[in-house]
Amino acid sequence: MRLFIAIDFPEEIKQEFFELSSELMRQADAGRIIPLENYHLTLVFIGETERVTDVKDAIATVCRTGFTDSLRIVFGGVGSFKGRRGRSHTWWVGVEENAELTRLANKLADELRVLGFAIEKRAFLPHITIGRDVVTSGPVALDLSEIELSASAISLMRSDFKNGKPVYRELFSCALSPII
Repeated sequence: MRLFIAIDFPEEIKQEFFELSSELMRQADAGRIIPLENYHLTLVFIGETERVTDVKDAIATVCRTGFTDSLRIVFGGVGSFKGRRGRSHTWWVGVEENAELTRLANKLADELRVLGFAIEKRAFLPHITIGRDVVTSGPVALDLSEIELSASAISLMRSDFKNGKPVYRELFSCALSPII
């Protein structure tokens, strides 16, 4: 099964990202909106594996190592990555620099590597995808007020494709232990 570790969002934050995605699509010539239920902040992409118990154990180990009991995440700024097809882009909302969030993602990746998982070694660049394969013929103006989240848990997510679209399901959640 295809797995990743993420911070899930409450419905009101998912709704804000959905409204921003909808505005992006109103200004775009083509593209796909991200479904409301799929908004999340990926910490580590694992990929295909059946070793769910090992991943759960790694998450639990990292959660016990001590983090702020409510990890403050501030979202702001909108941008895009150029797509492989040339004209299309993946649009995203950025995350303000956050050493504690980066430490969490890196500890998770390191713990999984110790267990033999082939985790990418590129720098952690937190963002929320709001549109895929977006094509625009001119500038896009998106008004994003600062969005803030206090995360106290991380989730192991499963990604399946149904009718050609990704569907995410939480398999496991672990509360972040406070620093003592």
